[in-house]
Amino acid sequence: MGIDFGRMLRTERLRRGLTQAQLGEGAYEPSYISMLETGRLEPSAQAIQELSGRLASAPHAMPWWSGPPMPAEAEYVFSSLCAQAACDVREYARASSHAAIAARLAREAADTSAWWEMTFIQAECLMREGRLTRSLRTAQDLLEHSALAGDRELEARAHQLYAEISHRHGRLEAAVDHARRATELSEGFSARSAVRVASLCSLIHALADSGRKEAAWEWCANLTALVAKAPVDRLVCRAEWVIGKVAFLRSDEAEGSLHHDRAAQFLLALEDIELWARFNRSSAAARLEGGILGPDTVTAIERAELALVIAGGSDADQLETALVRARWLYLTGALEESARLLQGINRERNLLGPHVTAEACLLYGRCLKDLGQDVEALRALEEAHEQFRYAGIPLKAEQARDRILELRQSALVQADAPQAVPGPVSP
Repeated sequence: MGIDFGRMLRTERLRRGLTQAQLGEGAYEPSYISMLETGRLEPSAQAIQELSGRLASAPHAMPWWSGPPMPAEAEYVFSSLCAQAACDVREYARASSHAAIAARLAREAADTSAWWEMTFIQAECLMREGRLTRSLRTAQDLLEHSALAGDRELEARAHQLYAEISHRHGRLEAAVDHARRATELSEGFSARSAVRVASLCSLIHALADSGRKEAAWEWCANLTALVAKAPVDRLVCRAEWVIGKVAFLRSDEAEGSLHHDRAAQFLLALEDIELWARFNRSSAAARLEGGILGPDTVTAIERAELALVIAGGSDADQLETALVRARWLYLTGALEESARLLQGINRERNLLGPHVTAEACLLYGRCLKDLGQDVEALRALEEAHEQFRYAGIPLKAEQARDRILELRQSALVQADAPQAVPGPVSP
């Protein structure tokens, strides 16, 4: 079957104005339809019969699917399958390399659909590998390609991916803009649409991290209604995760716990230690931001730290987890211990995104100020202000600026205070 079958399947679907989710409704996931269209999966006889009927196409209209693949087609299928397999086991460097080869072969075969899908996987894997600048350029290629013309699903996917990469890069305004566009494009998609759920999750996450938690909460209502109709899967877990995060940021512990308990149940079933570590770190960070210091917050921090010991994790994962611990120490009055931890984090802050670096600098500045180290505190707060501005988080940039002004004003008051006049020296 390979590329030819997938091309025809996609052509017939688009001719009828159907999304991948609509074509597979009730029988096949959009990801399955995508793999058929890109030649990464051989269809069963039942799938051919079912999809042909839905597209009003006779199975005999697809004669080439049963023939042997051409050499170039075989190489494409091999590379695309290797890319997917490597991605599944989180070998992202190998996955992006195979996806790039498959995309080149698809381009040479003038198969726009296959090129787009493989380039999408390449951009996604580059992002997960941490090569964010190159990932953004690759995602930009997807956004600018003619394949998007008239295909709302592809366009929504491209904007959602660009939003996620921008978020990781610390460019939160761009993340909000592209996630909002993806959400607009996916309006009306079914509850089974992965694109719709992912777009809403990206928008809510970007709004929350840019300080607009009330706007994020308004969108949470849409996401809650959507996932209530969807089958439980990774995306539903992600939705519960992000909804709970916003609830904690709003200091609503009951609502946050409700959604994070649901996400935790699914994550435990997956037995994915690395994902479990990220979830608990995110949960603890949101609780602390919302001023929730109870035992569940401590448990989340400890779970994240233990999971990292078991799974390893990247240097950035280690630093972000340490930052959550440092915030806990600061809020519970262990200032010197928090400062020591933050000093180490700030030495390695080039490994973190601008928005995370800004949070680390802001916390370090507050900690140093409380310890009476005003000169060092001012330096850290100025860095926080600059990083918040770069990341597009004006509300927190203003908070950092206010602390800078308070510190400078305090220094001026102390400088202007009258000096004590020495008394007479006793004989």
